[in-house]
Amino acid sequence: MGPKKPAAAAKAAAGKPKNGASRNKKKAHKQPASAAARESRPAPPSAVPLELQQRLLTAFTAAFPVLLTSGDEHLGALVQRVKAHLYARDFDAAFGMQALLEAYAVRWSAGRAVGYLAVFQSLSEILLGGDRVEEKEEEEEEVEEERKGDGTFNVVALGGGAGAEVVALAGWFSSLLPSSSTPSSSNVSGQGEWCKKLAITAVDIADWSPILSLLEASILSPTHSTLLSPSTFALTFSQTDILTLPPAHLTQLLHAARLVTLLFTLNELYTASLARTTALLLGVGVGMRKGGLLLVLDSPGSYSTVSLNNSQRGEEQGEGRRYPMQWLLDRTLLGTDTDEEEGEGQKWEKLVGDESRWFRVPEGLQYPVRLENMRVQVHLYRRL
Repeated sequence: MGPKKPAAAAKAAAGKPKNGASRNKKKAHKQPASAAARESRPAPPSAVPLELQQRLLTAFTAAFPVLLTSGDEHLGALVQRVKAHLYARDFDAAFGMQALLEAYAVRWSAGRAVGYLAVFQSLSEILLGGDRVEEKEEEEEEVEEERKGDGTFNVVALGGGAGAEVVALAGWFSSLLPSSSTPSSSNVSGQGEWCKKLAITAVDIADWSPILSLLEASILSPTHSTLLSPSTFALTFSQTDILTLPPAHLTQLLHAARLVTLLFTLNELYTASLARTTALLLGVGVGMRKGGLLLVLDSPGSYSTVSLNNSQRGEEQGEGRRYPMQWLLDRTLLGTDTDEEEGEGQKWEKLVGDESRWFRVPEGLQYPVRLENMRVQVHLYRRL
């Protein structure tokens, strides 16, 4: 799955964290029945047409033609430089040059975009509100309110500077439009006329604006992938350290979002600062509107564990108990049984909780760089 970038303020190592999750004996909080039921289900097979997956890859080849035709030796050297900087925790060096940003994007973002597309596709019913069509009568007005406005599907991609989320969302959304030549999910219930335009705000600590500009042009290009048009797509980039963002600014960033994503970002944020990441998650709950969705993807199992003593020195010496990332995430968003008894209530309900989901690269995809299978954990929450 490749090394992780310092998404939106993460100063984490690219290596694998130590596996101490098996020593965690604490009892997890009680989850909603709907989430518990989904955890036991195997991941559904990808229903994404091969042609749509290829169009995502074409968006990358069209955005970076010089690098992808410069030869394996040149690209390989750039990729090795990125890896070395990440291993040394020198993130300013890893993402301080456009050549290295491009190398990261073509080597890892393209493959992840195709994997993310499969996840978005599998969640279409929920993302578009189709799962709420038959909700009880007193909630119908709230659901209808979510569909009012100018028909824009607003997304905030925290740690989304490298472009994988942007291209994947563009591909997913293109399949929903009536004019799409790829009828993969255009008949999802609840879609209606309110879903006419995709607007993404990508947030990252590094300056990925040159990369996103190239990918945006490729997404809109009539001669390449042509995923969307200027009337159905808008992209904004914010170079921001989200772990130090004032609460009022965070609310301003998130208040219109239908979907907020943390894709291969949360574990890095936890590693950078457990306290600040917890505060960020609580701030997301405050800043998002009711009905808004939070999607978290990350490496599964022992690849995503967090030490409560998360200083680098403490981890190297084996100090501190390690906890699964999803346990900390659920505890922060859903609270505990004690919280419920004290009447604090929950701001979120968990809709999906898959501890391990595979995306396997199908035969027939054409891309100059080798694509890798991807395994992720998937967690989806709705703001109450």
